[in-house]
Amino acid sequence: QLCLDNVDEGCRSWRVSLVTDVNFSPEDETLQQIACILMSTPYDAASARRTPGPVSGSVDIVVNGLGNTEVTHNTEFDLEVLGAGLPNAVGQRVKIVEADASCADSPSSNVVGL
Repeated sequence: QLCLDNVDEGCRSWRVSLVTDVNFSPEDETLQQIACILMSTPYDAASARRTPGPVSGSVDIVVNGLGNTEVTHNTEFDLEVLGAGLPNAVGQRVKIVEADASCADSPSSNVVGL
């Protein structure tokens, strides 16, 4: 959650470690420390090195808005989706609905040529 709370500041991935240490005193106390590191680079599971203990991950898809919102009727344009955790693949799908509609509704009748 901490990384999602800081996605606007550039957080793209995180790593959490829990370290348990024994205090060699007569009280026989155990000390636990939690370290959370926020990173600006996306987490790549394919190149990650497995290590015991720490857990790493990345933000889910977070859409912040659209880059090009000024379009002319019947004119081709590129739609830029702004956000974090977006796939880098070409050919992603976007559903365009009316402003007061939900994603469960049908696409807008004003959208043509797709």
